[in-house]
Amino acid sequence: MKTNVSTAGAGPWSSPTVQGAVLAIIGFLMLSGTDGIVKYLGAHFSPLTISLVRFFIHALIIVIVAPFYGRSLASLLREFTWVQVLRGTLLSIGSIMMVIGLKYIPITDAIAIFFVQPMVLTVLSVIFLKEQVGMHRWAAVVGGLIGVIIVMRPGSGMFGYYALLPFGCAVTFATYLMVNRLYSGRATQLGIQFSAGLSGAMVLLPVSIIAYYLDIGGPIYEPSVVEAPFWPVMWLVALGGVAVLGHVALVKAFERAPASLLAPLNYIDILSATAMGYFFFSEVPDLTAWIGITLIVLSGLYLGHRERLAAKRARAEQLAALSGGE
Repeated sequence: MKTNVSTAGAGPWSSPTVQGAVLAIIGFLMLSGTDGIVKYLGAHFSPLTISLVRFFIHALIIVIVAPFYGRSLASLLREFTWVQVLRGTLLSIGSIMMVIGLKYIPITDAIAIFFVQPMVLTVLSVIFLKEQVGMHRWAAVVGGLIGVIIVMRPGSGMFGYYALLPFGCAVTFATYLMVNRLYSGRATQLGIQFSAGLSGAMVLLPVSIIAYYLDIGGPIYEPSVVEAPFWPVMWLVALGGVAVLGHVALVKAFERAPASLLAPLNYIDILSATAMGYFFFSEVPDLTAWIGITLIVLSGLYLGHRERLAAKRARAEQLAALSGGE
């Protein structure tokens, strides 16, 4: 006797690719939201305070959730190697630069400048990893850098040297990703997240103490005559949690869908940053900024497209070599 199996529960939401895309959008939006929180907190706390608490909360949350995945603190610490310290140091340096940058320049412009990161990673990969890059990808790199120059407008006096800070953050994050490529597969996701938070906090704590006693970088907390301290403190604590949730969503997304599909969704940050800048900080990018932003986004998308083609050719050559050896 034939049994009819209902397919009513099946649909687009049951597709791992669709689930991955939705999780990626959520993750990217949450990480973009952390930039809005940082810009708000910049009026109340020093950049070192914001970055230090962010990394500390990040590590603490991983310690709390680790037992639910069968992991102990000791097992996480065993993954805490010099490579992880290097990763955390790069992230902490980049964090400070972005926090300071967001305090002084519009959030959309800062995020747009940061999106030069894929182009910087391409250059670093050629120099340090000896990867082969063709003319098409070099053209995308040049196009992205031109877009950044248009947004920064050197010599105009609009943003001054502060516009270099998101670019510096892009360089440190690209270096972080290059280190990940060099040492991929040597740690678990929980271990990487815990080590990033712990090493970032370890780097920033002594720097913060020294800065406090030398009176560098502003006060730890700057009272506001408009706002009670409760909400700034709550948002400061929440910052690390939002960042962790965003990273977890992205990890789950990339487990379900191919990176080539999800990577372009990252540019949704430009739209969310523009919306946050308009509704919360009364910032509206001008025509020149939009020209530069458009050039950065198009260059990033084209660079990703060329990298997908290169990866596809490499897989095809590998399969051909395997079949030829049989």
